[in-house]
Amino acid sequence: MIRNNQVKERIKQGQTVFGVYSVIPSPELVELAGLCGFDYIRIDCHHGHANLETIANMIRAAEIFDLTPFARVYNDPQRILSVLDMGARGIIVPDIHDAADARAAVESTKFKPLGDRGLFTNSRSSDYGEFKGKEYLEWANDNVMLGLQIENSAALKNLEEILKVEGIDFVMGGRNDLSQSLGVAGQKDHPLVIEAENRIINCASKAGIMVSLSMNPHQANFEEQLKVLIKKGSNMITLGTDISFVQRIYKETLKKLKGAIAGC
Repeated sequence: MIRNNQVKERIKQGQTVFGVYSVIPSPELVELAGLCGFDYIRIDCHHGHANLETIANMIRAAEIFDLTPFARVYNDPQRILSVLDMGARGIIVPDIHDAADARAAVESTKFKPLGDRGLFTNSRSSDYGEFKGKEYLEWANDNVMLGLQIENSAALKNLEEILKVEGIDFVMGGRNDLSQSLGVAGQKDHPLVIEAENRIINCASKAGIMVSLSMNPHQANFEEQLKVLIKKGSNMITLGTDISFVQRIYKETLKKLKGAIAGC
C-alpha cells in the first residue's frame, strides 16, 4: 500500500523526528526500532553488508510499524534504483565532492523533470503497478527524499555550488570522515570539525535546505546537546547505530552481573 513519507510530513508540521542507523542486517532489529517509536531507520548499505534481499525485508519490516525507511547508498545509479524500487522513502549518498556528484545523485533518485530515475511500472514502490502513470511519478518525486553527506574538504570547498543543485532535500555532515579530511583523524569534536559542521548548517540554511545531524544518545550532556542541535536548525536527528545500542546494553548488563557476583 502506498504510504506518504511520514518524516517529511512531520517535519512540515514543525516536529522533530528521530532515527537510528541500521548496520546489522536484521529485519527484526528494524521492527524493534519501529515498535519502540523511532520515526525513521537509515539502512546502511555503505558500511553495512546486507544483500538486496535482506534490504527489501528490512524495508518491509519498517513499514509494519510506520517507520520511514531510508537507505544510505553509494552514488551508484543501479544500487540507488534497486533500493528505491524496493520501497525506500529516502536515499542518503555519502562522500559527495562537488556539484557534479550532487547532480548524479539527483539523476538517480528523482524521476523527470528533476532527474532521470529508471521507471519500472511493476515495482514494489508502485504497489506492483497498482499506482501508475503521472500521479505515481509526481508522488515519488515528492515523497522520496534525497540527502547528501558533506564529509570531505573538497565538498566543503564546493559547498555553495552543491547546494544550488535542484532536487536535494537535506544535507548532513560526517564527523569521522571530516576529521580525516581536515587532518585531525579520529577527533570528531575537534574545533576544525565543529567549524566545518557549523558551516554546513549555515550554508544549508541560507539555501533553504534542511540539515540532518547525528548525536550520541549515551553522552553525559545528551539533553543539552540535543537542544543545541535543534537550535541549529536540525529537526531530523539520528541517534547512533543499532550496534552501539546493543553493545551498550551488553556491557551494562554484564557489569551488573559481575557487580552482583562480587557482592556475594
